[in-house]
Amino acid sequence: MTGFSFSENRGHSVVRFQAELLDMSWGDVETEAAEIVKQIKSTESSRLIIDLTPMHLIQSGLVASLVRMWKATDGRHDRKVVVIADNDVVKEVIRSAGLLKLFTVVSTMPEATSEIGVSTVQEVQHRQKRVVAWAAFPLALFSCVALYPVFYVENNIIREGALSTGMLAAGIACVAAVFSMITDDGYRRGFGILSMVIGLTVIGTLNAQRVAAPQGQEQQSAPDDDEATENAPDEDEDE
Repeated sequence: MTGFSFSENRGHSVVRFQAELLDMSWGDVETEAAEIVKQIKSTESSRLIIDLTPMHLIQSGLVASLVRMWKATDGRHDRKVVVIADNDVVKEVIRSAGLLKLFTVVSTMPEATSEIGVSTVQEVQHRQKRVVAWAAFPLALFSCVALYPVFYVENNIIREGALSTGMLAAGIACVAAVFSMITDDGYRRGFGILSMVIGLTVIGTLNAQRVAAPQGQEQQSAPDDDEATENAPDEDEDE
């Protein structure tokens, strides 16, 4: 007979109380609760959902098990424990035991996942943030590659193509970096800041090269004009 079930999911763990607990001896409940506490402690997640929906009542021993499971997450950053209870009797026992200050109590699993920040919509949004954050840095590095043909390749078509590509990649990297800096935290925000610095540096360098290139071409063409004038036949001497 198994009184609890435990599952580890992305970003959170779930403990489910089974109705068989009501028929188990106090010693068996204690043994299984201790095993569940070990499993909770072995995970790195700070988010825990305790599902009491199979229970139509909850005894004092099971209330003690609830508290032990809550304590198993002690010391973890941003810990959040949510209890699912759709039975009024169970809710009242939790309230009478003063546990509402420890747990958030909801009625359904979607409410619980939303409460701890792992709902489907939030998971999609979090995945999108990660994609944008990790796209910024490679794009910034790719824009740096454009600097080589711009400065060291003589073919004007290749140079102009590399310049445009580098500007576009650096610009997209800066936009992605701004998004990451606003919405992310921790090391991803750090990568966003680094991507922004690289992107702006590349844009400034390429823009300066674009402005300087026509001036260089004019300076090169000016001596040619003078040389052509010097080599032109002197009409006065012919006459």
